[in-house]
Amino acid sequence: METLTALAEVLHTDIRELIYGPEQAAYARFQRRYIVCTAVCVLVLLAWLIMEWTLEPYLTRLREETYELYPGLFYTLLVPPLASAAAGVLIPSAISMWGDIRIRSQKLRRCLLVLGLLALLPQLLLAAWCLNLLPDFMVHCRPLQLWLVSVAAAGNGMLQESHMFLSGCLLFLGLNR
Repeated sequence: METLTALAEVLHTDIRELIYGPEQAAYARFQRRYIVCTAVCVLVLLAWLIMEWTLEPYLTRLREETYELYPGLFYTLLVPPLASAAAGVLIPSAISMWGDIRIRSQKLRRCLLVLGLLALLPQLLLAAWCLNLLPDFMVHCRPLQLWLVSVAAAGNGMLQESHMFLSGCLLFLGLNR
């Protein structure tokens, strides 16, 4: 112990640094959570790809043979939007493993959080509309119905899920301290 103390004094360092190595930067302790977040997002995307290859054809065949719509409807309303949001979280999370992209301003983070939650609104309204969960005053609102139909039928799947991707990015940046 005396030898370590003398060596630490000569090197102008702490004894713990001699035993455990140099202290890591403050940012390095956050990298573990970015690695976990990235791994979870990759697993969600892989699960979605597997479901697209296996479950989607089965649900299509089920719908064509038995006219059972609800399993395919639940899949369409839940799985691709979740995968799109996971892809939106994956990109800033992967970037955060190499560099600090945290937003320091509390007001800007709150603004991004609100925008991310607002970007979830079209998907939530569409799901509520498809499952007949809208309140009565919204059911009879013709402009809302036309907008929901246009959201449901807009372009390809990439365009339909872009708000979920944007929401994932904004929520990650808004919640990342």
